[in-house]
Amino acid sequence: MIFQNTFPGTPENFFTVILGDDAMFFQQYRNTRKDTDLKVYFVNCAIGISFSWSQFFLPSWLLLALDDVTVKCSKFLQLSKWHVSDEYGGNVREVTFRSLCHSPLCPPDTAVTELQHASFSNDKRNLIYETKQQAHDVPFGSYFEIHCRWSLRTTSSSTCQVDVKIGVNMKKWCILQSKIKSGATEEYRREVCKILEAASDYTVKAESNGPNREDIVVTSSA
Repeated sequence: MIFQNTFPGTPENFFTVILGDDAMFFQQYRNTRKDTDLKVYFVNCAIGISFSWSQFFLPSWLLLALDDVTVKCSKFLQLSKWHVSDEYGGNVREVTFRSLCHSPLCPPDTAVTELQHASFSNDKRNLIYETKQQAHDVPFGSYFEIHCRWSLRTTSSSTCQVDVKIGVNMKKWCILQSKIKSGATEEYRREVCKILEAASDYTVKAESNGPNREDIVVTSSA
């Protein structure tokens, strides 16, 4: 178990407000982080996620040399509907974007792919949200991918418990893989904490604003 917390809503609230077809949360969250040029597609595969890899795709010795790496993308988001998957159950979708890199050791930008899978229990009291992420053009990007599993369990009419597990899958052997695993896991743990904090705040504001969710501004710590 990497992370555990309480979300101010039910698993159904989480999906509708944070992940749903009409949800604006991740658009605003990514724009706040300057992670944009996002595109979401129908897919028939299982799970996955993608976003800025500049902070966690490198081993520690390279991270020290890349402290000044920043990522900027054009503010463009295209969302399509979740797609029902007969093969895996629940719903799936794919997200892609390009991250612009500002470092002599990185390419000008990198393609990133995110696959997502969401599935409810029959009584809607539990939600499993799984992600897998892959950066394509950065150093060591083809060596590994990060898997993440969010388990949301209803604890009351207005809250649920969120348990998040993170794992790094090494697709190729690398002498630095222990450093890659530990660095990527810790960096993604921080990202999960930021997402859940922002999502909780966004959900509370959504309850107050009612249908005017487009007026809510996501705040994210650096």
